[in-house]
Amino acid sequence: MSSPVNYEGCPPGVPIRNNAEELWGYDMKMGGPATALSLFFLIGTIILAQLVHARNRNTYYMITLVIAAWAEGGGYAAAVHTVRKDCEADLFDSFLAAQVLILLIPNFVEATMYTTAAKISAFGQVPRKHFWLRPAFVSWFYIVSDIVTIIVQAIGIGIWGSARTDDDDGEDTKQQADVGAWIVVAGLILQIISQSIFFLEALYIQYRMDKGYQRLPETRALFFANYWTWGFLQIRNIYRLVAFIQRSVADNTDTGGAGAAEIQPVFFIFEALMIVMSILMFAIYPPGYLLPRASARKAEQMEQVVDQSKDVEKSTFDEDLHAPAEIPDSVRRWVLTPFERIPWLGRVF
Repeated sequence: MSSPVNYEGCPPGVPIRNNAEELWGYDMKMGGPATALSLFFLIGTIILAQLVHARNRNTYYMITLVIAAWAEGGGYAAAVHTVRKDCEADLFDSFLAAQVLILLIPNFVEATMYTTAAKISAFGQVPRKHFWLRPAFVSWFYIVSDIVTIIVQAIGIGIWGSARTDDDDGEDTKQQADVGAWIVVAGLILQIISQSIFFLEALYIQYRMDKGYQRLPETRALFFANYWTWGFLQIRNIYRLVAFIQRSVADNTDTGGAGAAEIQPVFFIFEALMIVMSILMFAIYPPGYLLPRASARKAEQMEQVVDQSKDVEKSTFDEDLHAPAEIPDSVRRWVLTPFERIPWLGRVF
């Protein structure tokens, strides 16, 4: 580890251990984590208010996103705590809490994305000739895969953090830190692969679903939100992958080298901002207002009853599956107007 730093005002010979510069690799300023903390708390509160107001039984899963937003804010609250320069202050616990929350919580944002796609698939009556097109599979397969990546990354960050707290600067400690970083890398690679497969499946779902439901402005808005959320999360995951590879390959885990995670603007653009934007998409395009209010479980159990290539009486189909979403006028005016005016917006196929 880098040598302890003496600051003006400390007694002679009393250093500051684990200050923000030593922990993060740069002299972190209070403004960055404080702004992120405020944004995550605010967005989480907005989504909770929308969820309560909408009272759509199909979107109770969104409470997970609210908790995730607040927990991510908690990670930045811990980061704020590390921006202290007290004599003999041991801030590593706060640093590790920040790392764990900021690294792992975005997996719950991904779970929200998967579940939203599964709900759309159920109401869109995608033909279920293959098990991997069933709405339950769309959500739970990817959620379980995320749980696996969370466990892998948690193990890696634990090993890496344990090495960082070791006072021994020997080769064994550095190797332990590198092992932890590589385990995190493995978890991130699995996460990127899983998300990439999900993206391809989401494209296929949109292509195969009932065309009438597909063309609705609210349906296209939900796909639009999901695709952008996916993009923001992938950018963040690739950034994290590069950062942890640098910690191992460049051997800068304990040296404070200027890797991707040690440059403050880079960290807040590719980590904090990407997660803020991914969660914000569900506040701008709230599923509680945009998803139908009929039973998604009933829709999932129904077989495809409309031959999309023929004119078929769809009144019963619409009544059972497309009980319309209750969209407030403000949402329709400010959110859905672009989708009503631009038929291809939110449509890939």
